[in-house]
Amino acid sequence: MMNLFIFSVVVALACINSMGQIFLVKANQHRNKRYFFLGLGYGLFVVSVVTMQFLMNYIEFKTLSIVISLNLLAVMFASVIFLKEKLTRKKVVGTLIVFLGSCIYLLA
Repeated sequence: MMNLFIFSVVVALACINSMGQIFLVKANQHRNKRYFFLGLGYGLFVVSVVTMQFLMNYIEFKTLSIVISLNLLAVMFASVIFLKEKLTRKKVVGTLIVFLGSCIYLLA
C-alpha cells in the first residue's frame, strides 16, 4: 500500500512542479497579474521542494531521478495544453532521451 502512496505522491509532485513552471511563464505574459502568478508559481515550487525532501526519506535517490525526469515530461505536455506551444520532434526526442537515460540509470 505504501508503494501506491509513494507513486501517487510522485505523480502529484510532477504535476505540481509543472504547474509552477507554467505559472511563472504566465507571470511573464500577463503584466497586470504578474505578482499573483509569480507567487503562485514560486509557492508551488516550495511545495515541490518540501515534498521532494519528504520523499528522500522513503525512496532511494536513484528512484528520485525518475521523478525529476517525469517533471520534464509533465512540463512538456502542460506547455502544449496550457500555453499552446508547438510540440516539435526535437523537443519530444530530447525529452525522451533524458527520460530513458534516467530509466537506464535506475536499472543499472
